[in-house]
Amino acid sequence: MYMKKILFGLIFICIFACSRKKDVLGPAICPPNDFSPKEALVLGYDMAFTALKDSSYVYKREVDSLDFNAVKSFNVKTNFSLPVYWLLEIKGNESGAYYLESKVSAKVDVKWFGNANKFFKNGEICTVTLSFPCDGKNFEPLKASIIMKNYSGFIGNATLFTDFNNSGVNTADSWMPRAVQSGADFLDETKITDLSPSPQGGKYISFKKKTISGAKAWYFAGKDIPVIINPKLNDPSDVYCNVLMRKTEPNSGLSLIFNERQGDNDVANGPYTISVDSPEWKWYSFKLSDKLPNLVDPSKISGISYGIESYPEQTNKAGFDLDFMIFTKGGPFIKE
Repeated sequence: MYMKKILFGLIFICIFACSRKKDVLGPAICPPNDFSPKEALVLGYDMAFTALKDSSYVYKREVDSLDFNAVKSFNVKTNFSLPVYWLLEIKGNESGAYYLESKVSAKVDVKWFGNANKFFKNGEICTVTLSFPCDGKNFEPLKASIIMKNYSGFIGNATLFTDFNNSGVNTADSWMPRAVQSGADFLDETKITDLSPSPQGGKYISFKKKTISGAKAWYFAGKDIPVIINPKLNDPSDVYCNVLMRKTEPNSGLSLIFNERQGDNDVANGPYTISVDSPEWKWYSFKLSDKLPNLVDPSKISGISYGIESYPEQTNKAGFDLDFMIFTKGGPFIKE
């Protein structure tokens, strides 16, 4: 059975009003001293709902839970009257699992796929907090509570490696390619950025490598990344690898080697190379047993080695953006 798409439908509708004592140059990262919410916080799925406002600027609501098996999308959106630094946190009160995203902008437009730094507990109460950190100023954050239901419908059957927004089993920096050796014929312009956010929202890694001399090469750089896989993902014929990418240079590929712990030894499975052929964000998904026939137990994978390559034709440069990689059980993460 294909695993259902998970975003949840939670909509923040907050309208802030503020006044300026004088004009300023550039975006106002810190809100003015009199910055305060003028309208309330609204929670709901992607469906019609009725909200009643009370005197404390918090809406009473009919929706008070997120059912992972029922909702199609989970969006956090709001607009401000000027650019500010905001921080969104979704945190489990019992598990301590959390998702973070932050930015300087005049709006919040976050799509959450349920990924986090670790597993939430099914049925636990989670606190959703939208805050405005700023040195020397204290602004009251907006908070709401919501109950996680049927959480095993997503994270219980998946492992997120990183989304480059502080969530996953390894850090964003661990994906940066190894430094180019002194005297090597490679120029590395790889960076972690949110210049043009992916559909998932927030940051991603932009791989960009080329030879200085213009000579053609098959392999440009790579990295070995340690991972911890969900124990439920133990059947390679039922586990899928999913990567969200887009190409920035033609003939670019991502090669993957999965290192499986068998007894006292690490056994390399691969490489398998994905041709990053779309200039638009695209899901690349494959069943592990189809591409890695010698893999025995995906839950025993202790590390992934990736490579930035010319593919399918050899060239002097390679470039593509990668938002995140996730293993899922039962089907691709997104069924196109």
